[in-house]
Amino acid sequence: MIEAPTQNELQKPDRKIAKFCAWTMIVLGLFLIVVYWIQPDRLAPITMVPSWCWLVPFLIGCALVRHRSLYYVIAVWIVFTCLHIEQIKSLARLGLPEKHDSQTTIRVASLNCNVGNRDAATEVLATNSDIYLIQESPSENDLRALGFDDINIPMNFVWSTDTSIAVRGEIKAKHIAAHFCHVVAKLSSGQQIDIVCLRLSAPVFRLDFWSSGFWTDHYQKRIHHRQQLDEIIEHLNKNQQTPHLIIGGDFNSVGRDGAMTTTLKNCRDSFAVAGRGWGETGTNEFPIFRVDQIWASNNISWMKSQSIKTMNSDHRMVVAEFALDK
Repeated sequence: MIEAPTQNELQKPDRKIAKFCAWTMIVLGLFLIVVYWIQPDRLAPITMVPSWCWLVPFLIGCALVRHRSLYYVIAVWIVFTCLHIEQIKSLARLGLPEKHDSQTTIRVASLNCNVGNRDAATEVLATNSDIYLIQESPSENDLRALGFDDINIPMNFVWSTDTSIAVRGEIKAKHIAAHFCHVVAKLSSGQQIDIVCLRLSAPVFRLDFWSSGFWTDHYQKRIHHRQQLDEIIEHLNKNQQTPHLIIGGDFNSVGRDGAMTTTLKNCRDSFAVAGRGWGETGTNEFPIFRVDQIWASNNISWMKSQSIKTMNSDHRMVVAEFALDK
């Protein structure tokens, strides 16, 4: 006579599946904690994924894990969230009072103007900032016509075909290169500051992760971005004239990418320090990647940084406020 399986025997396969899912999620979480911390170039495609996106497989895994090991899964992923998902802090800051002093606060705005869209440049001008960083810049005549070169304000700008800088004040020196421009400015407040506007090379547009070429292309792009940033830092080492530095624009990579964290180690990302709300800027309609960023030397105190939806660009705008340390 064949005996019917007991309830415990029926549940054993489910327990094994749940345990397997739990350990898979634990290993994945620990792996991501290490990879996002070290940022190895060979694994650049993994960290090109915005860290918050990894919460999707975590939530799916939690739904499948009906086992006491779920507590360990949650613990590992809480660590990953606290270390690597910057939006947790930026969204929490929405509830905090803003620090603002109109006498000392300096505002900087950055926008990719979508292949020279003049209306997009009008949007960045409307922020009433002290410093404007413009990528995929409109023509020199367009910027002048819009008021970026107005002696009554006063405002001055340096133009190139890709990156431009405008300031409310005086431009004392300038340098224009292929992927960046640099000015030494004396703001209308009398404060002097070095400013760099950049646009790094376009990211890799391929999703065939099963192909070796996919991994190679992302690796080479990370190396190229680091080389471009190294060129900027080398230039600044020879030509920076003030203790204070603003460097921002279209990095064509995600926030906290390894190319920036190693090269700009003496600077701080405005959003990481004082970001508010959802900071992703690309694309304007579906902001998934924080490609537009504003960094500054450590002697600059960030007070606020946020992304703003635009009407005439495929990017969102970044507007940040800071004060110069004495």
